[in-house]
Amino acid sequence: MKIKTGMLLALGFSAVLAGAYVGNEVFAQGTPGASNPAVVSRTRVAVMNLQEVIKAYPKYVSFQEAFKQRDKVYADKLKALDNRLKELQTKYQAQGTSEQDRTKIENEARIIRVDMENVSQEAKKELIKYHDENMTQIFKEVQQVVVEYAKANGIDMVIRFTEDWASPDTYWKPENVVRRMSMPVWPMYYDESLNITGQVSNILKSKFANAGVAPAPNGVIQTSGNK
Repeated sequence: MKIKTGMLLALGFSAVLAGAYVGNEVFAQGTPGASNPAVVSRTRVAVMNLQEVIKAYPKYVSFQEAFKQRDKVYADKLKALDNRLKELQTKYQAQGTSEQDRTKIENEARIIRVDMENVSQEAKKELIKYHDENMTQIFKEVQQVVVEYAKANGIDMVIRFTEDWASPDTYWKPENVVRRMSMPVWPMYYDESLNITGQVSNILKSKFANAGVAPAPNGVIQTSGNK
C-alpha cells in the first residue's frame, strides 16, 4: 500500500507539471488569458540531488566531526559509570564481603544507575537539539544558493531528490529500486543539462567558505571554520 501511495503521489505531481505546461502552451496560442503578462510560454525545471550537495559541503563535514566529539563526551561518562558498576558487582559477589559492605555497595550502585539515566537523558536532549539546529542552518544556506542560482539562470522550478550517486551495478539492486519507487518525488528521467547539483555544491562551498558550525551545547566542543 505504501508503494502504491508513493507512485500515485509521483504520478499526481507529474500530472500537475504536465497540466502547467499544457496550460502555458494554450495561453501562448491566443486562447483566453493570453493577455496576462504573468503567463509564460514555457516552464524551465531543474533537478538537484540534495543529499550529494550536503555530503560535499565542508560545513556539514565539520558538523559531523563536532557531533562525534560531543557524543564521545557523553559516551565516556557512561563508560566510566558502567565500569564503576562492574567493580561494585565484583566486590559485592566476593566471598569476603560483609553484609554491611554489601548494603553500601547497593546504595552506591543505585546512585550510579540514576546518574547514568540522567547522563543518557541529557545526551539525548542536547545532541538532538545540536543536530537539528545545525542541519536547519545548513539547509537554509543550501536553499539560499538554490534560489539565487535559479533566479540568475532563468529557472522557474527546482525539484530536489535524495539519493547516493550509484554505479550501474548498485542502481538496479532490488532494495534500491523498491526504495526509489516509494519516494513521493523522484526523477525517472532528466536531461543531464537540467541537473544543477554540481553547480549548487560549488557555489555553496565558495559562498559560505568561512561559516563554521554552531557551538555545541554548553560550549564543550569548539570548532573552527571549514576545513
